[in-house]
Amino acid sequence: NLSPGELGRVMDLAEDSRGNIWVAIEGKGLARVGRDHRIRWYGSEEGVDPRVFSVLVDKTDRVWVGSVQGFLLGDGDCFRLISLPGQDKEIVPYVRRLFQASDGSIYLCTGVDGIIQYDQGEIRQWKGTGITTGNSAYAIHEVGDGRFFVGTGVGLFVLDGETLERTEFPDPVIRRPIYCIVPDAEGRVWLGTDAGVYIWDGEQLQHYSVDDGLIGSEINRDGFELDSR
Repeated sequence: NLSPGELGRVMDLAEDSRGNIWVAIEGKGLARVGRDHRIRWYGSEEGVDPRVFSVLVDKTDRVWVGSVQGFLLGDGDCFRLISLPGQDKEIVPYVRRLFQASDGSIYLCTGVDGIIQYDQGEIRQWKGTGITTGNSAYAIHEVGDGRFFVGTGVGLFVLDGETLERTEFPDPVIRRPIYCIVPDAEGRVWLGTDAGVYIWDGEQLQHYSVDDGLIGSEINRDGFELDSR
């Protein structure tokens, strides 16, 4: 329970095997809500900067956090920082979103350094060449066959070699900010942008906007989910 003056924006949610809900709240830190509704806060004393953006519970029940600090792993009642490329720079590669791929590795969408893969301590990175804002990544989606779509501040990209490259036909081509990418049960891919929703069915790209009933044009990265239906 927070008073109006204490409210922060909920950026991400994750559930562990014990039924705890982990909540990333920008400006307030990380909260764990137990099945008994008791709340345990994690902040600076536990190694977590209050400006958290993402939380992930992986397949082995470990808790990972993406924040303005970078990338953190839960270790008992505390969190420890995982070293990333560029961690020593003045602008830390803050992590907006975390995603676990089918091979178990974790992909990090960073605000300034593109996409980073963390695989049991091994680091791999993809950046756009000559596209500064293309390195501002918001979302990633595993298409299959080792391919990934990446939503950035300047459109849709794919991981190619060691770089981020714009998608080309027959892949969907979108040159607007993409804040979230979510697959549905039918295999379609929903992409939230600053100008409505695009839906890719593998062949055609449909667009829905306020003219089709959306209450607003921007589909925010922390407000786009698909339910079980």
